[in-house]
Amino acid sequence: MTMNKILFKSFQLIAATILWTSCGSSSSTEPTTTTASTTKTDIKSIYDVPSLIGKNIDEIRKILGKPSDKEIEPTKLQMKMKFDSWDNSFEKDGRTLLVTFNPQNRQVVDFFIETTDPSGSTSDYSDLLQICNVTNNNSKYSIEPVPTIKDNTKYTGIKIVTK
Repeated sequence: MTMNKILFKSFQLIAATILWTSCGSSSSTEPTTTTASTTKTDIKSIYDVPSLIGKNIDEIRKILGKPSDKEIEPTKLQMKMKFDSWDNSFEKDGRTLLVTFNPQNRQVVDFFIETTDPSGSTSDYSDLLQICNVTNNNSKYSIEPVPTIKDNTKYTGIKIVTK
């Protein structure tokens, strides 16, 4: 057999294998889809935000640990200027929870968690609800999706605001 015939037979064998695999793929696609959707619903809770509702920033720091920010409190000059909001970032399992609080009275204003979508936005934020262990219908807090500047149907994250 010449080299051209060997290459041609090899090409035919590969093409037949690809064709045979693609014909039988309709049944193999279904479990893949099911697995992907199962993985989406099996996102584990990283932050138990409902247990943090009603606590001040000092109590939250005792629970979540030291914030990852360089400046965890406003300076004395900023305090004299009556800053009414300051943020602390808490890192856990590769996710950051941003906690906004009033440095004057220490009360927490809201919690924010951003999406990990590579484009920086998503149209579905259900995974963020699971990560923070929150639901859309709770009398102690409200969920506010934070839309992107260019497209208000996509979100950069969610804000959990205490009521």
